[in-house]
Amino acid sequence: MKANILWKATDHPSLEHCVLNYSQRSIDISSVIIGKSEKDIYRVDYSITLNKKWELKAATINIESNKLKKKFTVKQSTNGNWLLNNKIAKRFHNCTEIDISLTPFTNSLPINRIGFSKGQDEKIKVIYFDVLWGKVKP
Repeated sequence: MKANILWKATDHPSLEHCVLNYSQRSIDISSVIIGKSEKDIYRVDYSITLNKKWELKAATINIESNKLKKKFTVKQSTNGNWLLNNKIAKRFHNCTEIDISLTPFTNSLPINRIGFSKGQDEKIKVIYFDVLWGKVKP
């Protein structure tokens, strides 16, 4: 099954086209965001691989703008560890989600993974990508 999603941002001019491909083994997401922030025109391409339980397995984020060109890859390693650009990143130990700053899609990952009940609270550890500044942090 395949789903196409289109978002238009309300806080600054941007548009996102996101495609979800569901298979028997995984959910593969690919998306492109284009927009403008102040005087900076940007393009962000990202891909995310989830298992059928909406658990994050890997992601790649490519950022290109007037002032920046960066690529990040994160991949699940062992024992709650993550590889960031093929190096163990201990600061992301036990993170379960990613959050990419310009897209609402990554906010849906824990919602789908956890399956919240009404009034349920849950603390999650997130790998956060601030794509306009090319930064990544827990």
